[in-house]
Amino acid sequence: MTVLFKVNNFELTTVRFLGKPTIVISSGGLSGGISSNIAGGNFWKGMRQGVIVAGLNHMANHVVGNSIQEMQNKYGYKNNGEVFGSQEELETYINKNIGNVRDIEKALSTDIKLATGDNLPSGYSLVDNKIIGPSGRAGGITAPNGLRSSKIFIAPSLKGDYFEHVGMAKVGIVHEMIHAFHLYKGLSNYNKYTEYAALTYTRAYLKAYGSPKGASFYFQNIRLVPGSFSWRFLPNIINTGLK
Repeated sequence: MTVLFKVNNFELTTVRFLGKPTIVISSGGLSGGISSNIAGGNFWKGMRQGVIVAGLNHMANHVVGNSIQEMQNKYGYKNNGEVFGSQEELETYINKNIGNVRDIEKALSTDIKLATGDNLPSGYSLVDNKIIGPSGRAGGITAPNGLRSSKIFIAPSLKGDYFEHVGMAKVGIVHEMIHAFHLYKGLSNYNKYTEYAALTYTRAYLKAYGSPKGASFYFQNIRLVPGSFSWRFLPNIINTGLK
């Protein structure tokens, strides 16, 4: 069972949490706007996309902001060096473990791509098979791509990420699908709640599959979210691994 935790003095906690990230998010938005303008696009549309992508990336990396050594020693994190070597390999993995990739893309109005040095949004790069953004490393990012549609980029290195014995590839990909679903639904306060909702799923998955250390790692970042953001509303063609 997934439990949503209400933190006392929630608004104050949120302000403290976003204190430093505000600079990062604004910077990402400005970068997106400039890039869009140079390419002949709309500055404000580009800035909006930059803000959303930078915001999600920062929140994801706030969670993994601990040192690698602390993550390994305290939470059982490791990477065994495996990578998704091609788009075909990524899609084969999704077809086998999550659901038909073409049906999922259609249902979520998204496009799932293996991150490369050439296809990531402005401000992101691929270094040692890891996505590196304005605020650090991310296993995946989800970027708006028009009205109620998106693009999901998965880091090749996600295939080798583990908490204790639990692989993070499936949970990480579904995590990004949750963001894509929220964009597709056009939910209000998307930036405020989508990462917390996806983290609730990540925590529940790790707990269910026997990684209490990994679950406790994500537990510290869970916040109360509206019911409309629940990952349980994902289309049933997506095998989340949870009931």
